[in-house]
Amino acid sequence: MIRIEERGRLIVAHFPEVPTVEAVEDYFARMAKNLDKRQRTALVLNALAVRTAPIAVREVASRFLKENRAQLRLLIAGQATVLASPLIRGALTAIHFIAPPGYPTKTFAEVGPAILWAEAQLGARPQVAP
Repeated sequence: MIRIEERGRLIVAHFPEVPTVEAVEDYFARMAKNLDKRQRTALVLNALAVRTAPIAVREVASRFLKENRAQLRLLIAGQATVLASPLIRGALTAIHFIAPPGYPTKTFAEVGPAILWAEAQLGARPQVAP
């Protein structure tokens, strides 16, 4: 299960060691409901505990991101990803540099600074009108 904390327009998702397809599908179903609200949000993806992400999980994530790309670009004020490995943080930064998702992203080693950054992003771009 992916534990979700909603702090107003900030969503903090805590991923387990090995995310399952079902857990990721549940997470994205919840994200789709948030997108339907047409409210700008910021995300913190706490992946400190993640040890592996099976290919089926990556495929579910990729599909959701492609299908919802336009809404995500409009409604995500910023996404902070928290990862334990400096190598993975660097790789994700490089991926976002080469193929930017259309909203601000940043990687972190700790949750606290990631939350502060994500909260700051909420004020960086105007609210979306309903």
